[in-house]
Amino acid sequence: MAGFFGMFDYSKPGAGVDKGGPQKKRFFLFFDIYFRKFWKLVLLNLLYIAFCIPIVTIGPATAGFTYVLRNYAREEHAFLFSDFIDAFRKNWKQSALLFVLNCACIFLIVNAFIFYWSMESTLFAIIAMGICFFLGIILLFMNYYAHLMIVTTALPFKHILKNSFFLSFIGVRTNLITTFFVVVLGGASAFFYPFSLPVIIFLLFSTVGLIVCFNSYPYIKKYVIDPYYREREEKNPLDMPDGTDAIFTDIGSQEVQEKPSGKKGKTIS
Repeated sequence: MAGFFGMFDYSKPGAGVDKGGPQKKRFFLFFDIYFRKFWKLVLLNLLYIAFCIPIVTIGPATAGFTYVLRNYAREEHAFLFSDFIDAFRKNWKQSALLFVLNCACIFLIVNAFIFYWSMESTLFAIIAMGICFFLGIILLFMNYYAHLMIVTTALPFKHILKNSFFLSFIGVRTNLITTFFVVVLGGASAFFYPFSLPVIIFLLFSTVGLIVCFNSYPYIKKYVIDPYYREREEKNPLDMPDGTDAIFTDIGSQEVQEKPSGKKGKTIS
């Protein structure tokens, strides 16, 4: 018997789930992935915390963390430690730059909000605080996509930011759903602290990260990866059935080019 209702079943091939099999609804698929990868998510959570302790490594550690979770989200195998380290090493420049940019933006937005909050309650102050709040939400939404694109594509950093900005609006409904779960899990962990400390140490970050990757990656595939292959009339390796000779090695070896104007269909680059 392969686990309780299929949970904690590690007897499946390392390459992932059979893509030719019946497709589950995404709600049930998420929990299927979550429980199949439960103990690996625990280990990944510990690994991520350990690599974030020096602070300056948070950006590259997030790249390694995201790479593993992205593979889990699309039901592909990942060697937890070695893939984490490889993604950490290969993407450290862009991920470190994103971390610095995030810190700078958060600092500016928070201080601007506090400044306008301390002002007399005027219409201008209220509008200014609303703008600060809106910018903070957009920054959060952009981060749902930026880390994934860093580990999935070879796009220049400015294109990653541009795509993340557009996707924050294109996927707004999904982004709001993702944010709901992020806020609930993070808020509950903060409210019940220190009793929630074991959850934070062993599961919080990997659970939140898997939710983000699971919800956000389909938008990157639809609006960034798929248009790249359609434009070149090439077969997308992600769509090939298991057992074919073509193996997806990320599109990191090929830069996703800007799309020329006049193309039909909604694409971003």
